[in-house]
Amino acid sequence: MALADLERRRNELVEQMASLGDMRRGSLTERYIPCGKPGCRCTKPGNRGHGPQYSYTRKVKGKTVTEYIPAERVEQVREQIENRKEFARLCQEFLEVSEEICDLRTEEVVRTASKKNSSRRSKRRSAKKSSESSGG
Repeated sequence: MALADLERRRNELVEQMASLGDMRRGSLTERYIPCGKPGCRCTKPGNRGHGPQYSYTRKVKGKTVTEYIPAERVEQVREQIENRKEFARLCQEFLEVSEEICDLRTEEVVRTASKKNSSRRSKRRSAKKSSESSGG
């Protein structure tokens, strides 16, 4: 890919990252939890429990934190988590494109330097051997 195309792609990635909206790390889990009451339907064999209930889990200062999410907020939280995943994907592509740009620029500098060096001749001239040192 040409340098101009790579730079254009890098700018597009920055625009896409900026347009993502709210993001959050972590995961959203759907749970079915038995209540433990003796006569409840959730205690019958084959029943998954009450639910679905949703929990959002993430790391905060190295500790796992879980928060229960009301059903009306589930889609919002799910979208925020997906936005963060898309952001991470875009960041990875951004780095890859940026590295390609760096490589092309380095190659260009090397090519330019080698062209300059190949057309130059050394300014130093070899010393002529004097007749005294040649023994005659």
